Amino acid sequence: LEWNPSAHHADAKSLRSCYVAMWIEPVLTLIIFSFLATYFREKLLIAGPVLVLWFVAPFVAWFTSKPLEKQVAKLSEEQNIFLQKLARKTWNYFETFAVIGDNWLPPDNFQEQPVEQIAHRTSPTNIGLSLLASLTACDFGYITTGQFIERSKDTICTMHKMEKYKGHFYNWYDTETLNPLPPKYISTVDSGNLAGHLLVLRQGLLAVPRQEIQRRQLLKGLVDTFLVLADASNKRDRRLLDPFMTDLQSLHSVPDCSLAEMIHRCASLAKDFTLVSERIDNDTFSETFRWKQICNAQLEQVNSHLQMYSPWILLESAPPKFTELVEINSNSTLTELLHAARQLQVEVDRKQKETNAKEEDTWLEHLQTALTKSICQVGDLILATETLAQQCSELADMEWDFLYDKTSHLLSIGYNVLEHRVDASYYDLLASEVRLCIFICIAQGKLPEESWFALGRLLTNLDGKSILLSWSGSMFEYLMPLLVMPTYENTLLEIGRAHV
Repeated sequence: LEWNPSAHHADAKSLRSCYVAMWIEPVLTLIIFSFLATYFREKLLIAGPVLVLWFVAPFVAWFTSKPLEKQVAKLSEEQNIFLQKLARKTWNYFETFAVIGDNWLPPDNFQEQPVEQIAHRTSPTNIGLSLLASLTACDFGYITTGQFIERSKDTICTMHKMEKYKGHFYNWYDTETLNPLPPKYISTVDSGNLAGHLLVLRQGLLAVPRQEIQRRQLLKGLVDTFLVLADASNKRDRRLLDPFMTDLQSLHSVPDCSLAEMIHRCASLAKDFTLVSERIDNDTFSETFRWKQICNAQLEQVNSHLQMYSPWILLESAPPKFTELVEINSNSTLTELLHAARQLQVEVDRKQKETNAKEEDTWLEHLQTALTKSICQVGDLILATETLAQQCSELADMEWDFLYDKTSHLLSIGYNVLEHRVDASYYDLLASEVRLCIFICIAQGKLPEESWFALGRLLTNLDGKSILLSWSGSMFEYLMPLLVMPTYENTLLEIGRAHV
Protein backbone atom coordinates (compact mmCIF):
# COMPACT_ATOMS: atom_id res chain seq x y z
CA LEU A 1 0.00 0.00 0.00
CA GLU A 2 1.14 3.54 -0.74
CA TRP A 3 0.44 6.25 1.85
CA ASN A 4 -1.35 9.28 0.40
CA PRO A 5 -0.64 12.34 2.58
CA SER A 6 -3.66 14.50 3.40
CA ALA A 7 -1.85 17.53 1.91
CA HIS A 8 -2.29 15.97 -1.54
CA HIS A 9 -5.89 14.91 -0.97
CA ALA A 10 -7.56 18.15 -2.13
CA ASP A 11 -5.49 18.32 -5.33
CA ALA A 12 -6.28 14.68 -6.07
CA LYS A 13 -9.88 15.64 -6.77
CA SER A 14 -9.06 17.85 -9.80
CA LEU A 15 -9.21 16.75 -13.46
CA ARG A 16 -5.62 17.85 -14.01
CA SER A 17 -4.36 15.66 -11.15
CA CYS A 18 -6.13 12.63 -12.65
CA TYR A 19 -4.38 13.13 -15.99
CA VAL A 20 -1.04 13.58 -14.19
CA ALA A 21 -1.57 10.39 -12.17
CA MET A 22 -2.72 8.41 -15.22
CA TRP A 23 -0.41 10.03 -17.80
CA ILE A 24 0.60 6.71 -19.32
CA GLU A 25 -2.86 6.13 -20.93
CA PRO A 26 -3.15 9.37 -22.97
CA VAL A 27 0.57 9.35 -23.87
CA LEU A 28 0.43 5.73 -25.02
CA THR A 29 -2.75 6.53 -26.94
CA LEU A 30 -1.06 9.35 -28.86
CA ILE A 31 1.99 7.20 -29.65
CA ILE A 32 -0.09 4.27 -30.95
CA PHE A 33 -2.40 6.61 -32.87
CA SER A 34 0.59 8.27 -34.58
CA PHE A 35 2.12 4.89 -35.44
CA LEU A 36 -1.09 3.49 -36.88
CA ALA A 37 -1.90 6.70 -38.76
CA THR A 38 1.56 6.55 -40.39
CA TYR A 39 1.96 2.84 -41.21
CA PHE A 40 -1.40 1.05 -40.78
CA ARG A 41 -4.10 3.64 -41.42
CA GLU A 42 -6.67 0.98 -42.35
CA LYS A 43 -6.45 -0.49 -38.79
CA LEU A 44 -7.46 2.79 -37.13
CA LEU A 45 -11.10 1.86 -37.64
CA ILE A 46 -10.62 -1.18 -35.39
CA ALA A 47 -8.22 0.34 -32.85
CA GLY A 48 -9.86 3.80 -32.76
CA PRO A 49 -12.60 3.07 -30.16
CA VAL A 50 -10.07 1.46 -27.81
CA LEU A 51 -7.70 4.42 -28.17
CA VAL A 52 -10.50 6.88 -27.44
CA LEU A 53 -11.38 4.97 -24.27
CA TRP A 54 -7.73 5.03 -23.17
CA PHE A 55 -7.50 8.75 -23.79
CA VAL A 56 -10.65 9.61 -21.81
CA ALA A 57 -9.91 7.11 -18.99
CA PRO A 58 -8.56 9.84 -16.61
CA PHE A 59 -11.66 11.96 -17.29
CA VAL A 60 -13.94 8.99 -16.52
CA ALA A 61 -11.98 8.25 -13.33
CA TRP A 62 -12.29 11.92 -12.25
CA PHE A 63 -15.98 12.18 -13.09
CA THR A 64 -17.01 8.93 -11.36
CA SER A 65 -15.02 9.78 -8.21
CA LYS A 66 -16.71 13.17 -7.72
CA PRO A 67 -18.69 13.22 -4.46
CA LEU A 68 -22.44 13.48 -4.81
CA GLU A 69 -23.75 16.93 -4.04
CA LYS A 70 -25.71 16.96 -0.81
CA GLN A 71 -29.24 18.14 -1.38
CA VAL A 72 -30.16 20.92 1.01
CA ALA A 73 -33.71 22.14 1.36
CA LYS A 74 -34.03 25.85 0.64
CA LEU A 75 -37.08 27.25 2.35
CA SER A 76 -38.68 30.55 1.53
CA GLU A 77 -39.22 33.24 4.14
CA GLU A 78 -42.92 32.36 4.25
CA GLN A 79 -42.16 28.67 4.81
CA ASN A 80 -39.69 29.48 7.61
CA ILE A 81 -42.28 31.65 9.37
CA PHE A 82 -44.88 28.89 9.02
CA LEU A 83 -42.51 26.36 10.64
CA GLN A 84 -41.57 28.78 13.42
CA LYS A 85 -45.22 29.35 14.31
CA LEU A 86 -45.90 25.60 14.11
CA ALA A 87 -42.98 24.92 16.47
CA ARG A 88 -44.27 27.51 18.94
CA LYS A 89 -47.76 26.01 18.90
CA THR A 90 -46.31 22.53 19.36
CA TRP A 91 -44.38 23.64 22.44
CA ASN A 92 -47.57 25.20 23.79
CA TYR A 93 -49.03 21.69 24.15
CA PHE A 94 -46.30 20.74 26.61
CA GLU A 95 -46.27 24.02 28.55
CA THR A 96 -50.08 23.84 28.86
CA PHE A 97 -50.60 20.18 29.77
CA ALA A 98 -47.30 18.88 31.26
CA VAL A 99 -47.92 20.77 34.49
CA ILE A 100 -48.16 20.11 38.22
CA GLY A 101 -51.69 18.66 37.98
CA ASP A 102 -50.26 15.81 35.88
CA ASN A 103 -47.06 15.62 37.94
CA TRP A 104 -45.13 17.38 35.13
CA LEU A 105 -45.78 14.42 32.83
CA PRO A 106 -47.25 14.91 29.32
CA PRO A 107 -50.81 13.56 28.90
CA ASP A 108 -51.07 11.23 25.93
CA ASN A 109 -53.51 13.47 24.06
CA PHE A 110 -56.05 16.27 24.32
CA GLN A 111 -59.45 15.88 22.67
CA GLU A 112 -60.98 19.11 21.37
CA GLN A 113 -64.21 17.82 19.80
CA PRO A 114 -66.98 17.08 20.61
CA VAL A 115 -66.02 17.72 24.26
CA GLU A 116 -62.65 18.93 25.54
CA GLN A 117 -60.99 16.08 27.39
CA ILE A 118 -57.46 15.31 28.55
CA ALA A 119 -56.17 11.72 28.45
CA HIS A 120 -54.45 11.54 31.85
CA ARG A 121 -52.10 8.73 30.90
CA THR A 122 -48.57 8.69 29.55
CA SER A 123 -45.89 6.34 28.25
CA PRO A 124 -42.06 6.25 28.45
CA THR A 125 -41.85 7.55 24.86
CA ASN A 126 -44.15 10.45 25.73
CA ILE A 127 -42.01 11.31 28.76
CA GLY A 128 -38.79 11.22 26.73
CA LEU A 129 -40.22 13.42 24.00
CA SER A 130 -41.53 15.88 26.60
CA LEU A 131 -38.03 16.21 28.07
CA LEU A 132 -36.56 16.79 24.61
CA ALA A 133 -39.33 19.29 23.86
CA SER A 134 -38.13 21.36 26.83
CA LEU A 135 -34.55 21.19 25.55
CA THR A 136 -35.67 22.25 22.07
CA ALA A 137 -37.89 25.04 23.44
CA CYS A 138 -34.83 26.39 25.27
CA ASP A 139 -32.80 26.27 22.05
CA PHE A 140 -35.57 28.10 20.19
CA GLY A 141 -35.87 30.75 22.91
CA TYR A 142 -39.42 29.88 23.97
CA ILE A 143 -38.25 29.34 27.54
CA THR A 144 -35.20 30.51 29.47
CA THR A 145 -32.39 28.25 30.64
CA GLY A 146 -33.78 28.48 34.16
CA GLN A 147 -37.23 27.36 33.02
CA PHE A 148 -35.72 24.47 31.05
CA ILE A 149 -33.77 23.25 34.07
CA GLU A 150 -36.76 23.69 36.38
CA ARG A 151 -39.11 21.75 34.08
CA SER A 152 -36.53 18.99 33.59
CA LYS A 153 -35.98 18.76 37.36
CA ASP A 154 -39.72 18.53 38.04
CA THR A 155 -40.22 15.74 35.50
CA ILE A 156 -37.15 13.77 36.63
CA CYS A 157 -38.21 14.07 40.28
CA THR A 158 -41.56 12.57 39.27
CA MET A 159 -39.81 9.76 37.40
CA HIS A 160 -37.92 8.80 40.55
CA LYS A 161 -41.29 8.33 42.33
CA MET A 162 -42.73 6.03 39.65
CA GLU A 163 -42.74 2.26 40.01
CA LYS A 164 -40.24 0.50 37.73
CA TYR A 165 -39.13 -3.03 36.90
CA LYS A 166 -35.37 -3.69 36.54
CA GLY A 167 -34.89 -0.03 35.63
CA HIS A 168 -37.67 -0.08 33.00
CA PHE A 169 -40.75 2.11 33.16
CA TYR A 170 -44.06 0.41 32.48
CA ASN A 171 -45.90 0.91 29.23
CA TRP A 172 -48.57 3.24 30.67
CA TYR A 173 -49.06 5.32 33.83
CA ASP A 174 -51.86 7.42 35.25
CA THR A 175 -50.39 10.94 35.21
CA GLU A 176 -52.44 12.08 38.22
CA THR A 177 -51.80 9.14 40.59
CA LEU A 178 -48.54 7.83 38.99
CA ASN A 179 -49.93 4.28 39.26
CA PRO A 180 -49.04 1.88 36.40
CA LEU A 181 -52.06 1.07 34.23
CA PRO A 182 -52.90 -2.65 33.92
CA PRO A 183 -51.52 -4.86 32.64
CA LYS A 184 -48.05 -4.10 33.95
CA TYR A 185 -46.07 -4.45 30.75
CA ILE A 186 -42.53 -3.54 29.65
CA SER A 187 -42.38 -2.34 26.03
CA THR A 188 -38.92 -2.80 24.52
CA VAL A 189 -39.15 0.11 22.08
CA ASP A 190 -40.67 2.43 24.68
CA SER A 191 -37.77 1.72 27.02
CA GLY A 192 -35.27 2.21 24.20
CA ASN A 193 -36.84 5.52 23.20
CA LEU A 194 -36.76 6.81 26.78
CA ALA A 195 -33.16 5.70 27.32
CA GLY A 196 -32.06 7.39 24.09
CA HIS A 197 -33.93 10.59 24.88
CA LEU A 198 -32.50 10.71 28.42
CA LEU A 199 -28.96 10.42 27.07
CA VAL A 200 -29.60 13.22 24.56
CA LEU A 201 -31.04 15.35 27.38
CA ARG A 202 -27.93 14.59 29.44
CA GLN A 203 -25.70 15.97 26.69
CA GLY A 204 -27.93 19.03 26.38
CA LEU A 205 -27.69 19.66 30.14
CA LEU A 206 -23.91 19.27 30.21
CA ALA A 207 -23.60 21.74 27.34
CA VAL A 208 -25.57 24.49 29.12
CA PRO A 209 -22.69 25.93 31.21
CA ARG A 210 -20.41 26.07 28.15
CA GLN A 211 -22.93 27.54 25.71
CA GLU A 212 -23.45 31.22 25.04
CA ILE A 213 -25.98 32.61 27.48
CA GLN A 214 -29.41 33.07 25.94
CA ARG A 215 -29.94 36.53 24.57
CA ARG A 216 -30.71 36.61 20.87
CA GLN A 217 -32.55 33.25 21.03
CA LEU A 218 -34.96 34.72 23.57
CA LEU A 219 -35.76 37.59 21.23
CA LYS A 220 -36.34 35.14 18.37
CA GLY A 221 -38.61 33.11 20.62
CA LEU A 222 -40.59 36.23 21.46
CA VAL A 223 -40.98 37.03 17.75
CA ASP A 224 -42.41 33.54 17.08
CA THR A 225 -44.85 33.83 19.99
CA PHE A 226 -46.09 37.24 18.89
CA LEU A 227 -46.54 35.95 15.33
CA VAL A 228 -48.90 33.31 16.71
CA LEU A 229 -50.72 35.98 18.73
CA ALA A 230 -51.10 38.10 15.58
CA ASP A 231 -52.63 35.11 13.73
CA ALA A 232 -55.13 34.62 16.54
CA SER A 233 -56.10 38.33 16.58
CA ASN A 234 -58.63 40.23 14.50
CA LYS A 235 -57.67 43.15 12.24
CA ARG A 236 -58.21 45.78 14.95
CA ASP A 237 -56.01 43.96 17.46
CA ARG A 238 -53.33 43.32 14.84
CA ARG A 239 -53.11 47.06 14.17
CA LEU A 240 -52.55 47.60 17.89
CA LEU A 241 -49.80 44.96 17.85
CA ASP A 242 -48.01 46.27 14.73
CA PRO A 243 -45.88 48.98 16.46
CA PHE A 244 -44.90 46.53 19.17
CA MET A 245 -43.93 43.85 16.63
CA THR A 246 -41.89 46.40 14.68
CA ASP A 247 -39.91 47.33 17.83
CA LEU A 248 -39.38 43.67 18.76
CA GLN A 249 -38.18 42.66 15.29
CA SER A 250 -35.97 45.75 15.15
CA LEU A 251 -34.29 44.74 18.42
CA HIS A 252 -33.84 41.15 17.22
CA SER A 253 -32.31 42.26 13.90
CA VAL A 254 -29.54 44.32 15.56
CA PRO A 255 -26.50 41.97 15.52
CA ASP A 256 -24.30 44.00 17.87
CA CYS A 257 -26.90 45.19 20.37
CA SER A 258 -25.19 45.99 23.68
CA LEU A 259 -26.19 44.20 26.86
CA ALA A 260 -27.41 47.39 28.51
CA GLU A 261 -29.50 48.35 25.48
CA MET A 262 -31.07 44.91 25.28
CA ILE A 263 -32.03 44.88 28.97
CA HIS A 264 -33.43 48.41 28.76
CA ARG A 265 -35.42 47.72 25.58
CA CYS A 266 -36.77 44.38 26.83
CA ALA A 267 -38.02 46.09 29.99
CA SER A 268 -39.55 48.82 27.84
CA LEU A 269 -41.21 46.22 25.57
CA ALA A 270 -42.77 44.53 28.59
CA LYS A 271 -44.25 47.82 29.81
CA ASP A 272 -45.51 48.74 26.34
CA PHE A 273 -47.14 45.36 25.83
CA THR A 274 -48.86 45.55 29.22
CA LEU A 275 -50.51 48.77 28.09
CA VAL A 276 -51.39 47.42 24.64
CA SER A 277 -52.72 44.09 25.95
CA GLU A 278 -55.38 45.85 28.00
CA ARG A 279 -56.95 47.00 24.75
CA ILE A 280 -56.74 43.59 23.04
CA ASP A 281 -59.52 40.97 23.17
CA ASN A 282 -60.36 40.33 26.85
CA ASP A 283 -62.67 37.37 26.29
CA THR A 284 -61.07 34.81 28.63
CA PHE A 285 -62.29 31.91 26.43
CA SER A 286 -60.73 33.23 23.20
CA GLU A 287 -57.45 32.11 21.61
CA THR A 288 -56.35 35.74 21.42
CA PHE A 289 -56.66 36.16 25.19
CA ARG A 290 -54.80 32.88 25.81
CA TRP A 291 -51.88 33.83 23.60
CA LYS A 292 -51.87 37.33 25.05
CA GLN A 293 -51.31 35.81 28.49
CA ILE A 294 -48.55 33.58 27.12
CA CYS A 295 -46.78 36.61 25.59
CA ASN A 296 -46.99 38.48 28.89
CA ALA A 297 -45.53 35.55 30.81
CA GLN A 298 -42.74 35.04 28.26
CA LEU A 299 -41.73 38.71 28.44
CA GLU A 300 -41.59 38.50 32.24
CA GLN A 301 -39.37 35.40 32.07
CA VAL A 302 -36.99 37.07 29.61
CA ASN A 303 -36.57 40.12 31.85
CA SER A 304 -36.08 37.90 34.89
CA HIS A 305 -33.44 35.86 33.05
CA LEU A 306 -31.48 39.01 32.11
CA GLN A 307 -31.17 39.99 35.79
CA MET A 308 -28.08 37.79 36.05
CA TYR A 309 -26.33 40.62 34.16
CA SER A 310 -27.44 43.31 36.63
CA PRO A 311 -23.93 43.79 38.17
CA TRP A 312 -22.55 44.78 34.76
CA ILE A 313 -25.39 47.25 34.26
CA LEU A 314 -24.44 48.86 37.56
CA LEU A 315 -20.82 49.09 36.41
CA GLU A 316 -21.89 51.48 33.67
CA SER A 317 -22.70 54.03 36.38
CA ALA A 318 -19.53 53.35 38.39
CA PRO A 319 -18.01 56.35 40.25
CA PRO A 320 -14.74 57.56 38.71
CA LYS A 321 -12.78 55.94 41.55
CA PHE A 322 -13.90 52.45 40.48
CA THR A 323 -13.48 52.62 36.72
CA GLU A 324 -10.96 49.75 36.74
CA LEU A 325 -13.76 47.38 37.81
CA VAL A 326 -15.40 47.87 34.41
CA GLU A 327 -12.52 45.94 32.81
CA ILE A 328 -13.79 42.66 34.35
CA ASN A 329 -15.85 41.32 31.44
CA SER A 330 -18.98 39.21 31.86
CA ASN A 331 -18.12 37.20 28.69
CA SER A 332 -20.69 34.90 27.16
CA THR A 333 -21.14 31.53 28.92
CA LEU A 334 -22.54 30.70 32.35
CA THR A 335 -19.15 29.37 33.48
CA GLU A 336 -17.37 32.55 32.35
CA LEU A 337 -20.06 34.74 33.91
CA LEU A 338 -19.72 32.94 37.26
CA HIS A 339 -15.92 33.28 37.16
CA ALA A 340 -16.16 36.99 36.28
CA ALA A 341 -18.73 37.64 39.01
CA ARG A 342 -16.56 35.99 41.66
CA GLN A 343 -13.52 37.93 40.47
CA LEU A 344 -15.53 41.13 40.60
CA GLN A 345 -16.80 40.27 44.09
CA VAL A 346 -13.21 39.94 45.35
CA GLU A 347 -12.39 43.37 43.93
CA VAL A 348 -15.51 44.90 45.50
CA ASP A 349 -14.57 43.44 48.91
CA ARG A 350 -11.15 45.04 48.59
CA LYS A 351 -12.66 48.39 47.61
CA GLN A 352 -15.09 48.32 50.54
CA LYS A 353 -12.15 48.14 52.97
CA GLU A 354 -10.76 51.38 51.60
CA THR A 355 -11.84 54.86 52.62
CA ASN A 356 -14.70 55.93 50.38
CA ALA A 357 -17.29 58.66 50.20
CA LYS A 358 -20.80 57.81 51.41
CA GLU A 359 -22.26 57.64 47.89
CA GLU A 360 -19.35 55.41 46.82
CA ASP A 361 -20.01 52.98 49.70
CA THR A 362 -23.70 52.94 48.79
CA TRP A 363 -22.88 52.11 45.17
CA LEU A 364 -20.51 49.32 46.29
CA GLU A 365 -23.23 47.84 48.52
CA HIS A 366 -25.69 47.80 45.61
CA LEU A 367 -23.06 46.16 43.40
CA GLN A 368 -22.24 43.58 46.07
CA THR A 369 -25.93 42.72 46.47
CA ALA A 370 -26.35 42.36 42.71
CA LEU A 371 -23.22 40.17 42.50
CA THR A 372 -24.45 37.91 45.30
CA LYS A 373 -27.77 37.38 43.50
CA SER A 374 -26.05 36.79 40.16
CA ILE A 375 -23.55 34.30 41.62
CA CYS A 376 -26.36 32.46 43.39
CA GLN A 377 -28.53 32.35 40.25
CA VAL A 378 -25.76 31.22 37.90
CA GLY A 379 -24.18 28.83 40.42
CA ASP A 380 -27.52 27.12 41.03
CA LEU A 381 -28.07 26.71 37.27
CA ILE A 382 -24.65 25.09 36.75
CA LEU A 383 -25.04 22.78 39.76
CA ALA A 384 -28.53 21.77 38.63
CA THR A 385 -27.30 20.83 35.14
CA GLU A 386 -24.62 18.55 36.62
CA THR A 387 -27.04 16.91 39.05
CA LEU A 388 -29.73 16.38 36.43
CA ALA A 389 -27.21 15.01 33.91
CA GLN A 390 -26.14 12.40 36.46
CA GLN A 391 -29.76 11.47 37.14
CA CYS A 392 -30.38 11.09 33.40
CA SER A 393 -27.52 8.59 33.20
CA GLU A 394 -28.95 6.62 36.12
CA LEU A 395 -32.48 6.53 34.70
CA ALA A 396 -31.15 5.41 31.29
CA ASP A 397 -29.34 2.47 32.93
CA MET A 398 -31.73 -0.47 32.45
CA GLU A 399 -31.36 -4.27 32.47
CA TRP A 400 -31.94 -5.94 29.11
CA ASP A 401 -31.03 -9.59 29.68
CA PHE A 402 -34.64 -10.69 30.29
CA LEU A 403 -35.72 -9.21 26.92
CA TYR A 404 -32.76 -10.49 24.87
CA ASP A 405 -32.56 -13.82 23.05
CA LYS A 406 -28.89 -14.87 22.91
CA THR A 407 -29.48 -17.39 20.14
CA SER A 408 -31.08 -15.06 17.60
CA HIS A 409 -29.45 -11.88 19.02
CA LEU A 410 -32.86 -10.20 18.91
CA LEU A 411 -34.95 -8.30 21.45
CA SER A 412 -38.43 -9.45 22.36
CA ILE A 413 -41.46 -7.21 21.79
CA GLY A 414 -41.95 -6.90 25.53
CA TYR A 415 -42.46 -8.52 28.91
CA ASN A 416 -45.63 -9.10 30.96
CA VAL A 417 -44.55 -8.47 34.54
CA LEU A 418 -47.54 -10.01 36.34
CA GLU A 419 -47.35 -13.23 34.30
CA HIS A 420 -43.52 -13.24 34.22
CA ARG A 421 -43.76 -13.92 30.50
CA VAL A 422 -41.57 -12.73 27.63
CA ASP A 423 -43.40 -12.21 24.34
CA ALA A 424 -42.70 -14.92 21.78
CA SER A 425 -42.27 -12.41 18.94
CA TYR A 426 -39.09 -10.42 18.30
CA TYR A 427 -38.07 -7.23 16.56
CA ASP A 428 -36.10 -8.50 13.57
CA LEU A 429 -36.05 -5.59 11.07
CA LEU A 430 -33.65 -2.68 10.85
CA ALA A 431 -36.43 -0.37 9.67
CA SER A 432 -38.16 -0.30 13.05
CA GLU A 433 -38.05 1.72 16.28
CA VAL A 434 -35.98 -1.00 17.95
CA ARG A 435 -32.81 0.11 16.16
CA LEU A 436 -32.49 3.07 18.57
CA CYS A 437 -32.85 0.67 21.49
CA ILE A 438 -30.15 -1.67 20.16
CA PHE A 439 -27.90 1.28 19.25
CA ILE A 440 -28.12 2.55 22.85
CA CYS A 441 -27.62 -0.90 24.39
CA ILE A 442 -24.48 -1.55 22.34
CA ALA A 443 -23.10 1.88 23.29
CA GLN A 444 -23.75 1.09 26.98
CA GLY A 445 -22.13 -2.34 26.67
CA LYS A 446 -25.41 -4.10 27.48
CA LEU A 447 -25.71 -6.00 24.15
CA PRO A 448 -23.11 -7.40 21.70
CA GLU A 449 -22.59 -5.78 18.30
CA GLU A 450 -24.05 -8.90 16.66
CA SER A 451 -27.51 -7.72 17.71
CA TRP A 452 -27.26 -4.79 15.25
CA PHE A 453 -26.28 -7.01 12.32
CA ALA A 454 -28.97 -9.55 13.24
CA LEU A 455 -31.66 -7.05 12.21
CA GLY A 456 -33.13 -7.88 8.80
CA ARG A 457 -32.44 -5.65 5.82
CA LEU A 458 -35.12 -6.86 3.44
CA LEU A 459 -35.74 -4.50 0.52
CA THR A 460 -38.82 -3.81 -1.55
CA ASN A 461 -39.17 -1.85 -4.78
CA LEU A 462 -41.51 1.11 -5.01
CA ASP A 463 -41.60 3.15 -8.23
CA GLY A 464 -38.11 1.95 -9.07
CA LYS A 465 -36.73 2.89 -5.65
CA SER A 466 -35.35 0.40 -3.11
CA ILE A 467 -36.79 0.81 0.38
CA LEU A 468 -36.15 -1.15 3.56
CA LEU A 469 -39.14 -3.16 4.66
CA SER A 470 -40.72 -2.39 8.04
CA TRP A 471 -43.50 -4.19 9.89
CA SER A 472 -46.29 -1.77 9.06
CA GLY A 473 -44.76 0.88 6.78
CA SER A 474 -45.41 3.64 9.32
CA MET A 475 -43.54 6.94 9.60
CA PHE A 476 -42.99 6.03 13.26
CA GLU A 477 -40.73 3.12 12.28
CA TYR A 478 -38.70 4.99 9.68
CA LEU A 479 -38.42 8.46 11.21
CA MET A 480 -38.77 8.16 15.00
CA PRO A 481 -35.22 6.87 15.72
CA LEU A 482 -33.74 9.59 13.47
CA LEU A 483 -34.87 12.25 15.93
CA VAL A 484 -31.80 11.43 18.01
CA MET A 485 -29.67 8.97 16.00
CA PRO A 486 -26.89 9.91 13.58
CA THR A 487 -27.52 9.28 9.89
CA TYR A 488 -25.08 8.98 7.00
CA GLU A 489 -25.46 9.64 3.29
CA ASN A 490 -25.90 6.75 0.85
CA THR A 491 -26.67 4.20 3.58
CA LEU A 492 -29.73 1.95 3.44
CA LEU A 493 -31.37 3.86 6.27
CA GLU A 494 -30.76 7.28 4.74
CA ILE A 495 -31.86 6.21 1.26
CA GLY A 496 -34.94 4.58 2.76
CA ARG A 497 -35.76 7.71 4.77
CA ALA A 498 -35.50 9.93 1.72
CA HIS A 499 -37.67 7.62 -0.41
CA VAL A 500 -40.28 7.20 2.32
